[in-house]
Amino acid sequence: MDVEGGWRKRLGTEFESLRRFFLATNRLPCSIQLDENTAVHWRIRDDGDRILARNDETYEIREVDRRVAELHRVNVRQLAQEVCSTFDWTDAFEQLGRTQHVCRIGRLPLEFDRATVFFVIRRRCEDMIRAIDAVARSASGPFLMLTPTGDTLANSLAWAERSGGHALALTELLSIADGKLRAEANWRATVQRAFGIEPEQSPAYQFRLIGKKYRMAAFDCEPFVIKETPGSFYLAAILGSPRQAIRATYLESMRSGINEIAKTGSVGAPIDEECRRQYGLRLQDIVTELKEHSADLGEERLSQLHHERDILMQTLNSATGLGGKLRENSDADRARKAVGVAIRRSIKEIRVNHEPMADYLAATIKLGFEITYTPPADLNWHL
Repeated sequence: MDVEGGWRKRLGTEFESLRRFFLATNRLPCSIQLDENTAVHWRIRDDGDRILARNDETYEIREVDRRVAELHRVNVRQLAQEVCSTFDWTDAFEQLGRTQHVCRIGRLPLEFDRATVFFVIRRRCEDMIRAIDAVARSASGPFLMLTPTGDTLANSLAWAERSGGHALALTELLSIADGKLRAEANWRATVQRAFGIEPEQSPAYQFRLIGKKYRMAAFDCEPFVIKETPGSFYLAAILGSPRQAIRATYLESMRSGINEIAKTGSVGAPIDEECRRQYGLRLQDIVTELKEHSADLGEERLSQLHHERDILMQTLNSATGLGGKLRENSDADRARKAVGVAIRRSIKEIRVNHEPMADYLAATIKLGFEITYTPPADLNWHL
């Protein structure tokens, strides 16, 4: 903790933009430096309705504003939330101990096995070692420990690694611009090196499954993670088969593992108007032939005509409803609607993370009884 003037001296021009991270307390320091141009400290005394400062060298006494003399502490909770939001980490704040000097702030992405992230504000080496012990007990597994700067890391880095963790300075991962926290472009590679992972060149175009619940997506951009849903499953199958018409019923069977015919009882689209017209003409021909030439036809031919007539009548009756309107095949239509809704919902989730990718998918994927992905140029999707 420090008075407002002390924080302002440390942070310089950045203080005003970062003022939101400081909370005034009711505590007063023993002494403060009233004049920035001198090293003289004035002893502080709370005189009830006023705050007095005394110069021990000259015995001068001044009345000072309480806001000037109050100690200010870092609002670690708000800082932690903004850090997690900056990197899109899972926010999970918890204070370890009576103060916010050692806190759990969240979890890393899946590529780092969702390791726990801790934030430690300690200066002395022995305090840092005690903090690492507390962090290791809370983490019960690999963890990442962040400190405000790298000043306190030199003597504690090896201790953190022996405890199963890794340590980095927050300044290695982000910077401050216009009062906002900005992630460094290479922050992911920095964390990978800390965890002993050789940084890899991430594919420009990817939509790959991570574990069972998430997908890593990228469209010539920084990769982002979305939840695995029926829609994302269908998108992956479609992206892997460009310019091929894939039946909605087939996509459903791929995901469920149930044979397409067994699942739906049908794999085709309902008959259209042209089919009904052709079936009707053929049925008229059969009826005419049976009426006019039944006496001249052999038994085998009569049996064939009767069988064909029955099939045509059954097909037309099942394909039409009231008023002679075509009835859509319920299985194929249900699959068309379900798959279409799932894909649109997945594209909507992608749009939240990267709008150009969502626009591209919406423009190149045609939905219906058959789904087709028709890219203007082939992309090397990593699926």
